[in-house]
Amino acid sequence: DVALVHFAGIYTGIGLGAYIKSKSRDDMRVNSAFTFGEKAFLGWNFGAFSTEAYIRHFSNGSLTDKNSGHNFVGASISYNF
Repeated sequence: DVALVHFAGIYTGIGLGAYIKSKSRDDMRVNSAFTFGEKAFLGWNFGAFSTEAYIRHFSNGSLTDKNSGHNFVGASISYNF
């Protein structure tokens, strides 16, 4: 992940990655062993705590005919020791 803007404890950023599964299955939404993942996020640091909201997408980049992909929306709260 790369933070693009960080001001007054608020930050935003993006992430990009790839992974290879050990095998693909014909019944899966992403019918490929090679998969890409993208992420966009917005967060806030306050003291030792931080909170973040994010959107993620996984797909095979149309490497195969079957590529419905997976989309996720999530949130996290963390404490830094």
